[in-house]
Formats: sequence, structure tokens, C-alpha cells
Amino acid sequence: MVNCRSGRRLLIGWPRRGDGVSYDLVVWTRRDPSGCVDLFAQSGFVSSSPGRWERVTKSWMIAISLAPVEDEDIPDEVFSRLRGLRFQTSLSVQPGTASASAIALARRVARELANACDGFWQDPQTGQSGQAKVAAKAPISPEPDATLAALAPRPGILARLFRRGADAAPQTPLPTAPKSDRSVTLLQMHWCLAWSDLLSKPGIEGFLDLLARHLPEALPRRYGPFEPPGFKYAEQGRAHFVDAYLADPGLVIYPTRPALGLYLPHAHVKHGMISGRLPYFAPVRVKIDLDAAILDDPVMAAHLPSVFKVLSQHLRPFYGEARCLSGYEAGKSGPVWVTRRAETSPLGNLWWQGVPRQVALARVIGAPYLDLWPDRSGWMDDAGLAFAMPPVWSASPVEVPVPDAIAQPLRPKGDDDAGYVLPPVFPFRQA
Repeated sequence: MVNCRSGRRLLIGWPRRGDGVSYDLVVWTRRDPSGCVDLFAQSGFVSSSPGRWERVTKSWMIAISLAPVEDEDIPDEVFSRLRGLRFQTSLSVQPGTASASAIALARRVARELANACDGFWQDPQTGQSGQAKVAAKAPISPEPDATLAALAPRPGILARLFRRGADAAPQTPLPTAPKSDRSVTLLQMHWCLAWSDLLSKPGIEGFLDLLARHLPEALPRRYGPFEPPGFKYAEQGRAHFVDAYLADPGLVIYPTRPALGLYLPHAHVKHGMISGRLPYFAPVRVKIDLDAAILDDPVMAAHLPSVFKVLSQHLRPFYGEARCLSGYEAGKSGPVWVTRRAETSPLGNLWWQGVPRQVALARVIGAPYLDLWPDRSGWMDDAGLAFAMPPVWSASPVEVPVPDAIAQPLRPKGDDDAGYVLPPVFPFRQA
């Protein structure tokens, strides 16, 4: 639009962002940028409407738009870079041919906004980006809401996760031994499947896609047939890893801390008989081990439940759980060693013997146990699976009584089959 008196071109009617004639910046933050009123005011911006700020001159305009975002709204490369992002701020310099000082002002505001609200900024035109120092060093709690309220780490939080069932008899504490610098507690996510497509190229590639978005630390960092593994994922690429895994499913895989282990299926399910009278069923297993100290990070404590849910929906297990196991040691390069004091998982047996009775941090069940576990008060059903877990994993585990008919039976002493006992209902008998 042209002013008839002065002949000047007015800003009204200029092409907005996306028309190719603006210079755009994006800021992703954990905290609400609307609280940065002073930052906007000091830079000459005024509020034009809720969630929108502008600075207008005779030759250019900078518009700032604020909007909350959900996880599914965030691009993969952004989502995997920094957890707990809840807001997107768009800065648009119009026209794109505005002076260098206008673009420099927008970039300065983007950097200061990222630092003030714990996030990072991006310049799509140049490919440059920058992250707040506090967010890079130690993620802190986002603004509280219904899910993320009261996430400050509390003393003894891991100790509460290690306990057995509520009715377990108190045990005499073991003598305190000197703690190794390499000692860790595992946060293990473990899924048992009656069938899986991970041993196919589309299946393993789809699983790697999910890890890249939701838990990139669990992606292979090094891999190979022997210990220590010789191939590097960053150098060889995903295609090489997929081919190597399909050729040898027993690959040794090192992920990146705080992930300590990625265990992919070695074979399909197996059926058989023990002593000619007891059927056994060896399910397909997928495991991810993390350093349980990650639970002291409030952002990750709120992020991990969604990771467990997304991976469960992809894997479709008949049973899965997340559990803390103490007494392990981890080397700097990746391998995890079992010590004499290590806690064992109730899923550690090769053969399936029923649903564990011990309290777990999170559980998921699918067919056939959905029909065998009809009374699931407090569970959340979602797309053919049922979940029992707290919304934030720094909270106490959700205690769910397991029906005796499908629970792991206690092993009687002197059993001829080395303690291999089946529950009354065992839905995996080979036809």
C-alpha cells in the first residue's frame, strides 16, 4: 500500500512469513516467553495482540509470535536436541531485504530469549543456532503444569524405587562396601514379545527412527561382532548398521550415556518342552538400559514415560516393564558389568514364567494378558495396550496387584526342573 501524500510504502499488506520475502528466526524454549516483557520493551517492541509483539520503523518491521507446542508439533531434529520444550517463538523481519541492523536486532533478541527461557534459537537462512548455557549443562524444571509440577529432585528418590513389594519382609542391610567410581544403578526398560518385525529391514529401521526422535542416546554409537566393537555409527551410517545387524543379530552395541545398553532381538520365539512335561516359551526381547541417575533430572523424569509408551506401541509386547536394578558397574566406553551385589531382573530367565509380582516403575500389557487381567483399576488403555505408571518417573511406582493365575509362581525347593514352574494360566503352549 502506498501513502498518497508522501509516496512512502506502508508496512500494511506486506507479505507475511512464508512468502519468501521475510527473514525468519525460531526460538524453542522450556519456559513461557510471555514473561519476558522487559526484554521486549527494552528492545523497542510493543504488544499488538495477545502473544504478539512488533517493532515498526519506516523501512522494516520485526514481528514476534508466541505459541505453546506439544511434543508431536516439534520437528525431529529439534525434539531430539533438547527435552522439555513447551513453547515456540517466531521472529519475522520484513522485508527480507531489511537492513543488517534490523536482522542483527532480531538475532540478538532470539539469543537473549533462548538464554532467558532455557532453550535454543535457529536461523534457517544461515543454518546457525545457539543453545542457552544452562540448558546445555543441566536441564532444569520447566514451568509447572498438571504433569510437570513439583519435579525438584528429592533425597532418597532412587532408594524408594529399589524396594520390593509392599508386603515384603524387611531385610538386614548388607555391609557397606567401598563404592566404585564405576558403580551404577540401571533403569531398565524390558519388553517381551510373541512376535516382532525387528529382524526385518523395515522393522529395525522403523525402530531406529523412533529412537532417533525420542531417545537418541540409545542409538548405537559403536557396534560389531566382538568386544570392544569396532564400527562407529557416525562414520559407517545407519544402512551399514542395519545390514550388519540383520546378518548377525548378536551384535555388541554400545549406546551413548546416559544410555548404557541396547539389546535387540537375537532370534524369533521358541517353543519346547522341559523333561517332556513342562512347556517352555522363549519370547522375543528388547531391552534398553539407562543410568538411573537420569531420574534426578526433572525434564527426563517427565520425558521417559512418553518414551516407554511410544516404544511399547511400536513393539506391541504382551508384557513390558521399567525397573531399577542396583549393583552394576559401567566402563567409560560403554560395557556394563554384573557385580556380586547386582540385583537381577525377574525377567532375567530365558523362558517366560508369568508376570513378575515385584513392584515395577512402569508396566504395559497386551494380548493375551489383556483378557486374562480383566480387573485393571488405575490402568490406562491405549490402542490395544494397557499401561500402569506414574506420569513422572521420579514419583513412587504404581503398585498393581498381579492376579495369581498369571503371576510368576514361587519356586519350590528341590524341584526337578531347577525351579522352572509355570503359573496356572500359561497362554503360550505350542499348538
